[in-house]
Amino acid sequence: MTLLTQYYVPGLHIEDRSIRVPLDWTGHTPGEGFDGESISLFYRVVTAPEHVHDDLPLLVFLQGGPGGPGPRLLNPTSDGWIAEAIKHFRVVLPDQRGTGRSNRIETHTMARLAPGGPEAQAAYLKRFLADSIIRDFEHLRRTEFAGARWVTLGQSYGGFLTLTYLSLFPEGVIASFTTGGIPHVPADATEVYEHTFPRMAVKTRQYYDRYPQDVERVAAVADRLAAQDVRLHARHQHVHELPRLDGRRDIRRVERHEVEVRADFPVLEDARPFVDECHVRPFDPSPSPSRAPARVFVSRPTIVPSRRTTRG
Repeated sequence: MTLLTQYYVPGLHIEDRSIRVPLDWTGHTPGEGFDGESISLFYRVVTAPEHVHDDLPLLVFLQGGPGGPGPRLLNPTSDGWIAEAIKHFRVVLPDQRGTGRSNRIETHTMARLAPGGPEAQAAYLKRFLADSIIRDFEHLRRTEFAGARWVTLGQSYGGFLTLTYLSLFPEGVIASFTTGGIPHVPADATEVYEHTFPRMAVKTRQYYDRYPQDVERVAAVADRLAAQDVRLHARHQHVHELPRLDGRRDIRRVERHEVEVRADFPVLEDARPFVDECHVRPFDPSPSPSRAPARVFVSRPTIVPSRRTTRG
Protein backbone atom coordinates (compact mmCIF):
# COMPACT_ATOMS: atom_id res chain seq x y z
CA MET A 1 0.00 0.00 0.00
CA THR A 2 1.11 3.57 -0.58
CA LEU A 3 1.52 5.45 2.67
CA LEU A 4 0.98 9.12 1.93
CA THR A 5 1.42 10.47 5.43
CA GLN A 6 0.75 9.66 9.06
CA TYR A 7 0.03 11.97 11.94
CA TYR A 8 -1.61 12.38 15.31
CA VAL A 9 -4.66 14.41 16.22
CA PRO A 10 -5.89 14.52 19.83
CA GLY A 11 -6.68 10.94 20.79
CA LEU A 12 -6.06 9.39 17.34
CA HIS A 13 -3.27 8.10 15.15
CA ILE A 14 -4.15 8.44 11.45
CA GLU A 15 -2.52 7.07 8.32
CA ASP A 16 -3.44 8.44 4.88
CA ARG A 17 -3.06 5.77 2.20
CA SER A 18 -4.10 5.03 -1.37
CA ILE A 19 -4.07 2.22 -3.92
CA ARG A 20 -5.00 1.90 -7.58
CA VAL A 21 -8.14 0.06 -8.64
CA PRO A 22 -9.60 -0.57 -12.11
CA LEU A 23 -11.98 2.07 -13.41
CA ASP A 24 -13.98 -0.77 -14.93
CA TRP A 25 -14.11 -4.03 -12.97
CA THR A 26 -15.44 -5.99 -15.94
CA GLY A 27 -13.15 -8.97 -16.51
CA HIS A 28 -11.13 -8.30 -13.34
CA THR A 29 -11.14 -10.01 -9.95
CA PRO A 30 -10.48 -8.23 -6.65
CA GLY A 31 -7.11 -9.20 -5.24
CA GLU A 32 -5.55 -9.92 -8.63
CA GLY A 33 -3.61 -7.81 -11.09
CA PHE A 34 -5.41 -5.76 -13.71
CA ASP A 35 -4.77 -3.75 -16.82
CA GLY A 36 -6.49 -0.80 -18.46
CA GLU A 37 -7.46 2.54 -16.97
CA SER A 38 -7.28 2.83 -13.20
CA ILE A 39 -8.34 5.29 -10.53
CA SER A 40 -7.12 6.06 -7.03
CA LEU A 41 -8.81 4.68 -3.93
CA PHE A 42 -7.96 6.83 -0.92
CA TYR A 43 -8.46 5.58 2.62
CA ARG A 44 -7.45 6.30 6.17
CA VAL A 45 -6.46 3.84 8.88
CA VAL A 46 -7.34 5.12 12.34
CA THR A 47 -6.20 3.71 15.66
CA ALA A 48 -6.00 4.79 19.27
CA PRO A 49 -2.44 5.98 19.99
CA GLU A 50 -1.93 3.23 22.56
CA HIS A 51 -2.89 0.57 19.97
CA VAL A 52 -0.77 1.73 17.02
CA HIS A 53 1.43 -1.36 17.17
CA ASP A 54 -1.25 -3.82 18.28
CA ASP A 55 -2.73 -6.44 15.95
CA LEU A 56 -6.37 -5.40 16.26
CA PRO A 57 -9.21 -6.69 14.09
CA LEU A 58 -10.34 -4.48 11.22
CA LEU A 59 -13.52 -2.47 10.91
CA VAL A 60 -14.28 -0.83 7.56
CA PHE A 61 -16.78 2.03 7.44
CA LEU A 62 -19.25 2.12 4.56
CA GLN A 63 -20.12 5.80 4.20
CA GLY A 64 -23.62 7.07 3.54
CA GLY A 65 -24.70 9.28 0.69
CA PRO A 66 -24.25 8.17 -1.92
CA GLY A 67 -21.59 10.65 -2.85
CA GLY A 68 -20.07 11.33 0.56
CA PRO A 69 -16.39 10.86 1.42
CA GLY A 70 -15.27 9.11 4.57
CA PRO A 71 -15.31 11.03 7.87
CA ARG A 72 -12.62 13.64 8.47
CA LEU A 73 -11.71 13.18 12.11
CA LEU A 74 -10.39 15.81 14.50
CA ASN A 75 -10.68 13.74 17.67
CA PRO A 76 -12.36 10.51 18.88
CA THR A 77 -15.73 12.23 19.30
CA SER A 78 -15.82 13.75 15.80
CA ASP A 79 -18.16 11.14 14.34
CA GLY A 80 -19.97 9.75 17.36
CA TRP A 81 -18.88 6.12 17.12
CA ILE A 82 -15.12 6.40 16.66
CA ALA A 83 -14.27 6.65 20.36
CA GLU A 84 -15.77 3.24 21.07
CA ALA A 85 -14.60 1.61 17.84
CA ILE A 86 -10.90 2.37 18.35
CA LYS A 87 -11.00 0.52 21.67
CA HIS A 88 -11.55 -2.71 19.76
CA PHE A 89 -10.60 -2.18 16.10
CA ARG A 90 -8.22 -0.69 13.62
CA VAL A 91 -10.71 1.46 11.69
CA VAL A 92 -10.51 1.79 7.90
CA LEU A 93 -12.20 4.88 6.42
CA PRO A 94 -12.26 4.74 2.61
CA ASP A 95 -13.39 7.50 0.31
CA GLN A 96 -15.71 5.65 -2.06
CA ARG A 97 -14.75 5.96 -5.71
CA GLY A 98 -15.90 9.26 -7.12
CA THR A 99 -15.84 11.03 -3.73
CA GLY A 100 -13.33 12.87 -1.58
CA ARG A 101 -9.78 12.01 -2.67
CA SER A 102 -10.81 8.96 -4.71
CA ASN A 103 -11.07 10.52 -8.16
CA ARG A 104 -13.93 12.76 -7.09
CA ILE A 105 -16.51 13.35 -9.80
CA GLU A 106 -16.98 17.06 -10.42
CA THR A 107 -18.33 19.29 -13.15
CA HIS A 108 -15.02 19.30 -14.98
CA THR A 109 -15.15 15.50 -15.04
CA MET A 110 -18.45 15.62 -16.89
CA ALA A 111 -17.20 18.45 -19.11
CA ARG A 112 -14.28 16.29 -20.20
CA LEU A 113 -16.75 13.62 -21.31
CA ALA A 114 -19.17 16.06 -22.94
CA PRO A 115 -17.85 15.56 -26.50
CA GLY A 116 -19.07 11.97 -26.31
CA GLY A 117 -22.56 13.12 -25.38
CA PRO A 118 -24.85 12.04 -22.53
CA GLU A 119 -24.27 8.38 -23.40
CA ALA A 120 -20.55 8.67 -22.66
CA GLN A 121 -21.21 10.52 -19.42
CA ALA A 122 -23.76 7.93 -18.29
CA ALA A 123 -21.42 5.08 -19.18
CA TYR A 124 -18.70 6.64 -17.03
CA LEU A 125 -21.01 7.19 -14.06
CA LYS A 126 -22.20 3.58 -14.21
CA ARG A 127 -18.70 2.59 -13.15
CA PHE A 128 -19.24 4.26 -9.78
CA LEU A 129 -22.17 2.17 -8.55
CA ALA A 130 -22.36 -0.05 -5.47
CA ASP A 131 -20.93 -3.17 -7.13
CA SER A 132 -17.78 -1.28 -8.16
CA ILE A 133 -17.46 0.38 -4.74
CA ILE A 134 -17.57 -3.00 -3.04
CA ARG A 135 -15.11 -4.57 -5.45
CA ASP A 136 -12.73 -1.73 -4.60
CA PHE A 137 -13.07 -2.49 -0.89
CA GLU A 138 -12.65 -6.22 -1.41
CA HIS A 139 -9.54 -5.56 -3.50
CA LEU A 140 -8.26 -3.38 -0.65
CA ARG A 141 -8.91 -6.12 1.90
CA ARG A 142 -7.21 -8.82 -0.13
CA THR A 143 -4.17 -6.87 -1.24
CA GLU A 144 -3.39 -4.42 1.57
CA PHE A 145 -4.63 -6.26 4.65
CA ALA A 146 -3.39 -9.74 3.68
CA GLY A 147 -6.93 -11.00 3.15
CA ALA A 148 -7.87 -10.54 6.81
CA ARG A 149 -11.63 -10.66 7.24
CA TRP A 150 -13.17 -7.51 8.62
CA VAL A 151 -16.27 -6.13 10.28
CA THR A 152 -18.36 -3.67 8.26
CA LEU A 153 -20.26 -0.69 9.61
CA GLY A 154 -22.70 0.83 7.12
CA GLN A 155 -24.42 4.16 7.67
CA SER A 156 -27.50 5.05 5.55
CA TYR A 157 -26.44 4.25 1.96
CA GLY A 158 -23.70 2.22 3.61
CA GLY A 159 -26.44 -0.23 4.61
CA PHE A 160 -27.20 -0.76 0.92
CA LEU A 161 -23.47 -1.29 0.36
CA THR A 162 -23.53 -3.81 3.20
CA LEU A 163 -26.06 -6.00 1.38
CA THR A 164 -24.04 -5.67 -1.83
CA TYR A 165 -20.93 -6.78 0.06
CA LEU A 166 -22.69 -9.73 1.64
CA SER A 167 -24.09 -10.72 -1.76
CA LEU A 168 -20.78 -10.55 -3.64
CA PHE A 169 -18.10 -11.42 -1.07
CA PRO A 170 -19.63 -12.82 2.13
CA GLU A 171 -16.39 -14.68 2.86
CA GLY A 172 -14.64 -11.37 3.53
CA VAL A 173 -16.96 -10.27 6.32
CA ILE A 174 -16.93 -11.40 9.95
CA ALA A 175 -19.99 -9.38 10.97
CA SER A 176 -21.96 -6.41 9.69
CA PHE A 177 -23.56 -3.49 11.51
CA THR A 178 -25.89 -0.98 9.91
CA THR A 179 -27.41 2.30 11.07
CA GLY A 180 -30.63 3.27 9.32
CA GLY A 181 -29.88 2.00 5.85
CA ILE A 182 -31.28 -1.39 4.94
CA PRO A 183 -33.31 -1.58 1.71
CA HIS A 184 -36.70 -3.25 1.85
CA VAL A 185 -36.30 -6.70 0.36
CA PRO A 186 -38.03 -7.68 -1.86
CA ALA A 187 -40.24 -4.54 -2.04
CA ASP A 188 -39.35 -1.73 -4.43
CA ALA A 189 -39.02 1.99 -3.72
CA THR A 190 -42.67 2.68 -4.50
CA GLU A 191 -43.87 0.39 -1.75
CA VAL A 192 -41.37 1.83 0.71
CA TYR A 193 -42.58 5.37 0.06
CA GLU A 194 -46.20 4.28 0.40
CA HIS A 195 -45.30 3.51 4.01
CA THR A 196 -42.97 6.49 4.43
CA PHE A 197 -45.30 9.33 3.47
CA PRO A 198 -47.99 8.58 6.10
CA ARG A 199 -45.27 8.58 8.76
CA MET A 200 -43.96 11.89 7.43
CA ALA A 201 -47.48 13.32 7.60
CA VAL A 202 -47.76 12.28 11.26
CA LYS A 203 -44.38 13.84 12.07
CA THR A 204 -45.37 17.03 10.28
CA ARG A 205 -48.63 17.32 12.24
CA GLN A 206 -46.67 16.78 15.46
CA TYR A 207 -44.33 19.57 14.46
CA TYR A 208 -47.14 22.03 13.80
CA ASP A 209 -48.94 21.04 16.98
CA ARG A 210 -45.81 22.08 18.83
CA TYR A 211 -45.00 25.14 16.71
CA PRO A 212 -48.29 26.47 15.30
CA GLN A 213 -46.62 29.81 14.57
CA ASP A 214 -44.62 28.10 11.81
CA VAL A 215 -47.62 27.09 9.71
CA GLU A 216 -47.85 30.40 7.88
CA ARG A 217 -44.09 30.73 7.49
CA VAL A 218 -43.59 27.30 5.93
CA ALA A 219 -46.65 27.73 3.71
CA ALA A 220 -45.23 31.04 2.48
CA VAL A 221 -41.95 29.35 1.68
CA ALA A 222 -43.80 26.60 -0.19
CA ASP A 223 -45.71 29.20 -2.22
CA ARG A 224 -42.47 30.98 -3.04
CA LEU A 225 -40.75 27.80 -4.22
CA ALA A 226 -43.72 26.95 -6.40
CA ALA A 227 -43.93 30.37 -8.01
CA GLN A 228 -40.38 31.56 -8.60
CA ASP A 229 -36.80 30.60 -9.36
CA VAL A 230 -35.44 30.91 -5.84
CA ARG A 231 -31.71 31.05 -5.22
CA LEU A 232 -29.88 29.03 -2.59
CA HIS A 233 -27.46 30.55 -0.13
CA ALA A 234 -24.04 28.91 -0.46
CA ARG A 235 -24.11 27.74 3.15
CA HIS A 236 -27.02 25.39 2.44
CA GLN A 237 -26.06 21.98 1.12
CA HIS A 238 -29.42 20.26 0.62
CA VAL A 239 -32.76 21.26 -0.80
CA HIS A 240 -35.92 19.28 -0.35
CA GLU A 241 -39.01 18.67 -2.39
CA LEU A 242 -42.15 19.91 -0.70
CA PRO A 243 -45.24 17.75 -1.41
CA ARG A 244 -48.59 19.04 -0.15
CA LEU A 245 -50.49 17.40 2.67
CA ASP A 246 -53.74 17.38 0.71
CA GLY A 247 -52.09 15.10 -1.87
CA ARG A 248 -53.62 16.87 -4.86
CA ARG A 249 -50.43 18.22 -6.37
CA ASP A 250 -46.78 18.28 -5.44
CA ILE A 251 -44.98 21.58 -5.39
CA ARG A 252 -42.68 21.44 -8.37
CA ARG A 253 -39.11 20.32 -8.05
CA VAL A 254 -36.63 23.14 -8.39
CA GLU A 255 -32.86 23.23 -8.56
CA ARG A 256 -32.13 26.59 -6.93
CA HIS A 257 -33.58 27.73 -3.64
CA GLU A 258 -32.92 30.43 -1.11
CA VAL A 259 -34.44 28.63 1.82
CA GLU A 260 -34.05 25.17 3.26
CA VAL A 261 -36.98 23.69 5.15
CA ARG A 262 -36.50 20.27 6.65
CA ALA A 263 -38.77 18.06 8.74
CA ASP A 264 -37.00 14.75 8.24
CA PHE A 265 -35.30 14.87 11.63
CA PRO A 266 -35.91 12.23 14.29
CA VAL A 267 -36.31 14.98 16.91
CA LEU A 268 -38.75 17.78 16.11
CA GLU A 269 -36.62 20.45 17.76
CA ASP A 270 -33.80 19.73 15.31
CA ALA A 271 -35.93 21.07 12.47
CA ARG A 272 -36.91 24.29 14.22
CA PRO A 273 -33.78 26.39 13.54
CA PHE A 274 -34.16 25.89 9.78
CA VAL A 275 -37.75 27.11 9.82
CA ASP A 276 -37.00 29.89 12.30
CA GLU A 277 -34.38 31.37 9.95
CA CYS A 278 -36.46 31.17 6.76
CA HIS A 279 -36.91 34.44 4.93
CA VAL A 280 -39.15 35.19 1.96
CA ARG A 281 -37.56 38.24 0.37
CA PRO A 282 -38.62 40.18 -2.71
CA PHE A 283 -37.55 38.29 -5.82
CA ASP A 284 -34.55 39.65 -7.73
CA PRO A 285 -34.14 37.78 -11.04
CA SER A 286 -30.68 39.17 -11.75
CA PRO A 287 -27.77 36.89 -10.82
CA SER A 288 -25.28 38.08 -8.26
CA PRO A 289 -22.24 39.71 -9.93
CA SER A 290 -19.94 38.27 -7.31
CA ARG A 291 -20.79 34.60 -7.58
CA ALA A 292 -23.04 32.20 -9.41
CA PRO A 293 -25.87 30.65 -7.36
CA ALA A 294 -25.16 27.23 -5.95
CA ARG A 295 -26.63 24.35 -7.97
CA VAL A 296 -28.23 21.70 -5.81
CA PHE A 297 -30.76 18.94 -6.28
CA VAL A 298 -33.77 17.86 -4.28
CA SER A 299 -33.00 14.68 -2.43
CA ARG A 300 -35.62 13.96 0.25
CA PRO A 301 -39.30 14.78 0.76
CA THR A 302 -40.55 17.18 3.38
CA ILE A 303 -44.31 17.54 3.88
CA VAL A 304 -45.67 21.05 4.40
CA PRO A 305 -49.19 22.41 4.83
CA SER A 306 -50.96 24.38 2.14
CA ARG A 307 -52.69 27.60 3.04
CA ARG A 308 -54.88 27.55 -0.03
CA THR A 309 -56.95 24.57 -1.09
CA THR A 310 -57.64 26.07 -4.51
CA ARG A 311 -54.14 25.50 -5.82
CA GLY A 312 -54.35 22.52 -8.18
